Amino acid sequence: MSREILLTVYSPGGADPVFGCVWDFLLGTLEHTLKGEQTVKGGYSTHGGDIIVACHSTKSLINVWSLSKGQIVCRLSCPGRITALQCSRDGVYCIGAVSEKIYVWQLHSGKLLAVLLGHYQTVRALQFSDDGTMFLSGGDDNLVCVWQTASVLSSAALNETSPPAHVWSSHSLPVTCIHCGFGGVRSRVYSCSIDQTCKIWEMSSGQLLSSLTFETGVTTVTTDAAELRLFVGLITGDIHQVNLHKQFTLQLVRVLELFHALVFCV
Repeated sequence: MSREILLTVYSPGGADPVFGCVWDFLLGTLEHTLKGEQTVKGGYSTHGGDIIVACHSTKSLINVWSLSKGQIVCRLSCPGRITALQCSRDGVYCIGAVSEKIYVWQLHSGKLLAVLLGHYQTVRALQFSDDGTMFLSGGDDNLVCVWQTASVLSSAALNETSPPAHVWSSHSLPVTCIHCGFGGVRSRVYSCSIDQTCKIWEMSSGQLLSSLTFETGVTTVTTDAAELRLFVGLITGDIHQVNLHKQFTLQLVRVLELFHALVFCV
């Protein structure tokens, strides 16, 4: 029988060497305290229900935790301090950023499969699509890159480099977070930035669908399961909710008004 758990993760700077806590979601009781090194924002990822992969906040290490046991079961050595980390949902691949480089590992063996160069400054955000066929990266160079997993792996096997499928450069300041909706290559992508905007993209075409502006820099973005509501976290600590259905309806109305105006002018 499956159960729901809640994971809370600590940021660096705490007095105790605690990575996080595992709670029973329904009862609200503490099950495990994860003792060990703290991680950085965007430096951890869960998969398989029992495994969490997290990078060390100061060392070149990736720790693999068992949530049921409450302890580290494996450590991976990295070429430098990890600045962003993400696993595919099936737990096969792990991607991590060291400065501007992106590394792709086979998680169960720890084998390095590919090294990617698509950014000019430190990568701060990584995200897989729901089916693992694509992944995205965002960094301090204001760019969001879209990568095809199969193309990256096949090119690396031939000692060749694989360029991004798309490079989005609409943000004017560092990208802080990326969220990918459902639908694989047909999904929508949500990126946010210190430039006070959250942008919505179409994965397949690379087209920018919408740009939402807030009163201050945006640090985190996500949606509900149906992608009807967008949630963003701001630098100030505030959380904003946006009705996406209403947002796109208003955009459609504006397009129709423009169309009718053009027809009238003709």
